[in-house]
Amino acid sequence: MHKFRWTSTQFYSPRLASILRLLDLSLLASLASLVLYTVSKHESWSDEAQAWLIARDMPYARMIFSELRYEGHPVLWYTVLWPLIHWFTVPYQYLGYIGATFAISGLAVLIFLAPFPRLARYLVASSFFLIYQYSVVARSYNLLPLLGFLAAYFFREGLPRVILFALTVALLIQISVHGALLGIVLCGFYG
Repeated sequence: MHKFRWTSTQFYSPRLASILRLLDLSLLASLASLVLYTVSKHESWSDEAQAWLIARDMPYARMIFSELRYEGHPVLWYTVLWPLIHWFTVPYQYLGYIGATFAISGLAVLIFLAPFPRLARYLVASSFFLIYQYSVVARSYNLLPLLGFLAAYFFREGLPRVILFALTVALLIQISVHGALLGIVLCGFYG
């Protein structure tokens, strides 16, 4: 038997539901424009450049198994950067846009899929952390909104999405300490 789920637009007329979807799209487009504009004006900090230089200057196996132990960060951000640099020859000037792409994807997941009330989604999406700290400053935690909100979405879906939830949490743990704590807490409550 299929489990019945309430959707955010279930109690709305089709016209109001389409207006709310348009509002969602408008908010996402506005926030994405703000993020991209800010990235274009942002000068990279030394720790942003450090990750890029490590990924650029080392073979993947050496970077993962030998050198990253000195950095104190999990491997996911370096694993994202390495193929972009070596296979697609993306120049350093696009580092901020790489992080912004993940951050805008995270905003889209939050606005369209996250299991939170619409007002809460809008307020969180418009916060300093999601618009600047987790999007403009190109560090490993650019991946946190995307993976965190995907994990929340799969958490809500329950057992039918357990594999996707586990994969998302495994990646979330590879971002940072606070990503790992979030993943562990979500796993503790999953069921």
